[in-house]
Amino acid sequence: MSRRIDPNRDAAIAFYNEGCMLARSKSFEQAKIKFDQALDINPDYVNAWYNRALVAHQLGQLHDTKISLQKVVKLDPHNTDAWHRLIIVNTHLENYEEALSAIDQVIEIDSNNCSIWSNRGVILSHLQRYEEALEAFDKALDLNSSYSLGYYNKASVYAHLDQVALAIENLRQADSKTTSIDYREKARIDRDFQSLFHDKRFQNYLDR
Repeated sequence: MSRRIDPNRDAAIAFYNEGCMLARSKSFEQAKIKFDQALDINPDYVNAWYNRALVAHQLGQLHDTKISLQKVVKLDPHNTDAWHRLIIVNTHLENYEEALSAIDQVIEIDSNNCSIWSNRGVILSHLQRYEEALEAFDKALDLNSSYSLGYYNKASVYAHLDQVALAIENLRQADSKTTSIDYREKARIDRDFQSLFHDKRFQNYLDR
C-alpha cells in the first residue's frame, strides 16, 4: 500500500535534509536557514529543532541554542542529549539555577549516572550551596567509587570552605584513582584552590 502523499510533510523533510547536508559541510548559517524553513512548515519537528540548536551553538549563538533546546525538551521530555546540552549552555551563560533544573530532569530519567550527580555538585558549588554540593559528589562516588573527578570536585568544595586537610585528602584520593590526569597540576592552576595557596600543607602537597 503506497504512502499517502503529504506535500507539507515532504517539504519540511526536504528542507531538513538540506540543512543536515549544509551542516556536514560546515555551512552553518545556511543550514540554520534550512532548519528554520522546515520549522515554518512543521513547528513540532523535533529533529529540526535539535539540529538547529547544534548549528546555532557552532555559530556561538548561545541564547538561540538555548531556545531551540527548550523546544526540543518540551516536545520530547525524555531526550537526554538535549537536556545535557541545555545544561552546558546554561552553565556557559551562568544561568546556574536553570542548569540545575535541567540536571534534575536528567536525574529523573537516569538517577544512576555518576557524572550527572557530579555535574549537579559543580552547579551547586557555583551557587555556593556547598553542603548540597558535597552530598551530590558523595552520591556520584556511591555510584562509582573509582570516579576520580568526583574526589577532585569534593576537594574544590572543601577549599571553598577552607577545610585544608579534607581538600588535600580528596585530592590524594583523586590522584590514586587515575594515572591519566595529573590532579596536582590541575589544582595548581585552578582558581577554586586559590584560597589555599598560602597554606604550607597545600604547598607541600603540590610540591611533593
